[in-house]
Amino acid sequence: IDVKNNYEPTFELMDDKHGQLKGILDAASQVDDILIASDADREGEAIGWHIAKALEKTKKPIKRVWLKELTKKEIEKSIKNLMDLDENLVEAQKARRALDRLVGYTISPYVIRNFGKNLSAGRCQSVVVKMIVDREREIENFKPEEYWNIQAYLLKSLPKNESGKFYAKYVEKITDKTKALKVKDDLDKSVFTIFDVEEKTKEKKPLPPFITTSLQIAASTKLKFATTKTMNLAQSLFDSSLITYHRVDSTR
Repeated sequence: IDVKNNYEPTFELMDDKHGQLKGILDAASQVDDILIASDADREGEAIGWHIAKALEKTKKPIKRVWLKELTKKEIEKSIKNLMDLDENLVEAQKARRALDRLVGYTISPYVIRNFGKNLSAGRCQSVVVKMIVDREREIENFKPEEYWNIQAYLLKSLPKNESGKFYAKYVEKITDKTKALKVKDDLDKSVFTIFDVEEKTKEKKPLPPFITTSLQIAASTKLKFATTKTMNLAQSLFDSSLITYHRVDSTR
């Protein structure tokens, strides 16, 4: 990866892949048109792009076909809607692989040396590690500051079968007990008056369905379950057809 030239990558064919590429080239020499049908995602697009680059020497038309499922209906539909390779997806995958090497290949050896084997910190984990470190430094640098809250609960006599309770909060910042007691004494001698009443309707929408992370967080905070226990229980529920698939990052 040429970091001085806009992080331009240089690709080389792995030694054990020459046979596969030769097979593709031989097959391509026997047809009139070439369709790239790799997976319909960022990585699949990049794989298709690499194959297309290798097949340019054949001088044959190359088109991209997106297959969402391997059925006759889907294949026939996709072949009628051929397209070019999506350069944006290809570039996204290039960036992902570059980050893996520039970040992951640099940080992982350090993590292994200092924290143990079978650990890694690539483009995803390294960001989380930084967030944890930043938060830990905030905690270490925290300066505790005393403060007091003063609240008044006020009851008022109302007609029979009606009840009323009012709540007031002292909003000025109080930083020590002496001031807090003085404010309390002043309020004990005060008369409280309601000067405004506002009525409004509040809507509360249901929470979205669980995804893996929110399931684990809820089980941990409400039931004190370890992640392993949560996932084992979820697996048993899934095996019994009581829940949908539990390893997912989408509410769909």
